[in-house]
Amino acid sequence: MRKLLDGTVAQELKKTKTLTIKTKCPGKWILVDKETGEVYTPYETDGLSQWKKIATWDKDGNDA
Repeated sequence: MRKLLDGTVAQELKKTKTLTIKTKCPGKWILVDKETGEVYTPYETDGLSQWKKIATWDKDGNDA
């Protein structure tokens, strides 16, 4: 189990899982790690890196 910033817990799986988003508008998406507060946005060009870190939020969603 992983404790999230808001105090809830999330189940940790034994194996990794690949998540995929298909979109024509990558700039509208953000990805938030609810355990660390790290916030990412996708690169709009193809390449090895798909996500870039843009912020770190605290438990209330404010910049940490």
